[in-house]
Amino acid sequence: MLAYDDEFSIQYMRKNLRPYWRRNGDDAAALLKKAAADYESLKKRCEQFDAELMADLRKAGGEKYAKLAALAYRQCFAAGKFVADDNGQPLQFCKENHSNGCIGTSDVFYPMAPQFLLFGPSLAKSFLVPFMNYAASERWRFPFAPHDLGTYPKANGQVYGGGERTEENQMPVEESGNLLILMAAVAQMESNADFAGTYWKQLDKQGHGLGDYDKIENLLEVVSTYLHETAGKVHLWYHKAHVLNEPEPVTRARLLLARAAQIVLRNGLTMLGISAPERM
Repeated sequence: MLAYDDEFSIQYMRKNLRPYWRRNGDDAAALLKKAAADYESLKKRCEQFDAELMADLRKAGGEKYAKLAALAYRQCFAAGKFVADDNGQPLQFCKENHSNGCIGTSDVFYPMAPQFLLFGPSLAKSFLVPFMNYAASERWRFPFAPHDLGTYPKANGQVYGGGERTEENQMPVEESGNLLILMAAVAQMESNADFAGTYWKQLDKQGHGLGDYDKIENLLEVVSTYLHETAGKVHLWYHKAHVLNEPEPVTRARLLLARAAQIVLRNGLTMLGISAPERM
């Protein structure tokens, strides 16, 4: 059996954090012993999970889609690191592997999020907590969400664009929108907005960053405006693009796009405390 020892994995705001598997004091030798003892049961659980996941993916989009999605699944888990905070809770930091190596980038963990939401809100919170704590700190003085937390493996503050210094090359609309939608997704899964409430001041400020400060008074108005505009664009698309009676790959792709639009609109309505109809 082979393994590499991982004393510390990530530096977050100048503090070195241990890997999640070390949260109870294990070292590499203990990890190997546990892996050997649990190998057969873990192998069986993995095989069962793989079969269920691939079956769901084939049902959603066919064999080619399933293979592509399986690669995306592996990439999402491989392109990051789980560490433990002071209370032993998981924190996750993703890495930009094909650009500048940024860590904890909003527009990277946002498209990864559906996969982690599949396993429950705790994994989604694992990358939101360190990001939102940084956004809530005195170091981040802008009225929109940060882009990143630093350069992997050091999450000591944004390095992209103007960093913490200027608004040059920042991404206020994309990053703030990402955070609002992810918070709504967690709220929907937990049937309450308690987690979002912890960062409501920051979310409200980021919501203002999405539009004209003189016209948009609060986060709820931002979300309402966003949902109205999104619904309008989906409506126009639906009437221009035929979903049924098209070649199978086209129909499948458009059904998936329609489903994605449904999820976004439902999450936004949930954030506003409005129940969404299953069908229109």
